[in-house]
Amino acid sequence: MTSNHALFDYVLGSEEERSRRPMSAPYRRRYKETNYPTLPELIVGAKPGRTRREQMTFHHNLSAGIQFAAVGYLVYRYARDNGLGKELPLEWFQQEIRN
Repeated sequence: MTSNHALFDYVLGSEEERSRRPMSAPYRRRYKETNYPTLPELIVGAKPGRTRREQMTFHHNLSAGIQFAAVGYLVYRYARDNGLGKELPLEWFQQEIRN
């Protein structure tokens, strides 16, 4: 997903987990709106990209780390499909959220 919005308002998890997410003004202030062209706008020509050779492409990454989850899944799938690695207990990676 590509956006200039400062903070997406959708959250995964149960209703209880979502209710624990900080959404106060000080928390939301950490995320600033931008006015950069998005990748889809550049691709379809709705907004101009670079106009001179000397210009640089800037990637303003406002993600929540979804790229790490995507790559992690690919690594996991490769290891699983090739009989590599060792299963680890899920409990090692879970915690109770305390806010």
